[in-house]
Amino acid sequence: MLTRAEVRKHATPDSCWLIIQGNVYDLTTFLNEHPGGPAIIRRHAGEDATRAFEQVHAIGIIEETLKPENNLGPIGETSAGAADQHISLDESAEAVLLTSRQVFKLAAVLNIRDFERAASVNLSKEAFACKRGALHWVCNMASCTKEEIARARAPNQTTYWQIYAMNDLAKSEREIREAVAAGYRGFALTVDAIRAGKRERDMRVGLEETQAFKDDEDEENETVKVGGVSASRAPVWSEFDWPSATGWLRGLTSLPIAIKGIQSWEDAALCMKYGVHPWLSNHGGRQLEGAPSTIETLAEIRQHCPEVFDGCDVIVDGGIRRGTDIVKALALGAKAVGLGRPFLYALSLGEAGVSRAFNILTQEMETAMALLGVEDVKDLGPQHVQLSGMSTRDVLSAKL
Repeated sequence: MLTRAEVRKHATPDSCWLIIQGNVYDLTTFLNEHPGGPAIIRRHAGEDATRAFEQVHAIGIIEETLKPENNLGPIGETSAGAADQHISLDESAEAVLLTSRQVFKLAAVLNIRDFERAASVNLSKEAFACKRGALHWVCNMASCTKEEIARARAPNQTTYWQIYAMNDLAKSEREIREAVAAGYRGFALTVDAIRAGKRERDMRVGLEETQAFKDDEDEENETVKVGGVSASRAPVWSEFDWPSATGWLRGLTSLPIAIKGIQSWEDAALCMKYGVHPWLSNHGGRQLEGAPSTIETLAEIRQHCPEVFDGCDVIVDGGIRRGTDIVKALALGAKAVGLGRPFLYALSLGEAGVSRAFNILTQEMETAMALLGVEDVKDLGPQHVQLSGMSTRDVLSAKL
């Protein structure tokens, strides 16, 4: 068995070994292939990178990505030598530091945006960058596998699978079939992110790591890298058009299909034509700055092709932070809204945080509906929303 002392000798770009989950891997030839860039691997060269790896990778990704010869075998457990004692003490100190950072209390959360503040305090900077019957869309870029999430699913909980179609379409086809077998009951194909957007928060987290391995000449000639740790992924298939995309999915499953990334009423009408559901999303504006807000696109569907609401279930995400935002979307014809980061931030306060997030949104919705004189969401309609000022492309420009 290899020892930690032996692994520490291989901490350069020319010989880069890492320990991950008890095994030693030679990543020398993989450095420049890593979707997240080589810097994060080089930072942990010669060390145990398990914690950093598990923060952003799903179980099984190693076997799918690396070749068998990259696995050099298990790491041997040594008695406490000086270096190993130093590693253990460092990890313990970091654990104490993480615990001491968790000072944002649940009682201080009064609205959904407060959860973002809580996450900025309670989570590490890397991490910062369900029992209510909620429909859970799971992305195939999640840090847990579809099987892990399926096992954690409540008995009556519905989960759908959201995919980025990989350049290797056969891999994506296998993934969809596995999701069907695991009990996922619908799919979303993401179509507006064939290239990772400029996620500046993630980029700033990685900047310090990258700079440690660059000189001034490197920086002068460098092209700014888009994305970041949460946007790292293999290249996606970019050759789909409407007939080929919907035909491909329909050849794999008869379950409901949504097209995620719809940003115009014309594309929403095409969703209806091809028998799929429009998911209005602009990825929080990270993909293309200046993209229309989803509430604006929703209003344009209402104006130009309202029949879409009869033929499709329209989903809206992006900027939903208040119960009133949900009421606006439902009144304009959406069947559901999507929230991602608010619940991710709420998790920084544990299960109780997620429960409080649901309670906040529910109470805000109930108050808004009561003031509108509406007792049931099915009675909401466009007459309950004032659409003046939609050209501001701001979700708040639609008024109840």
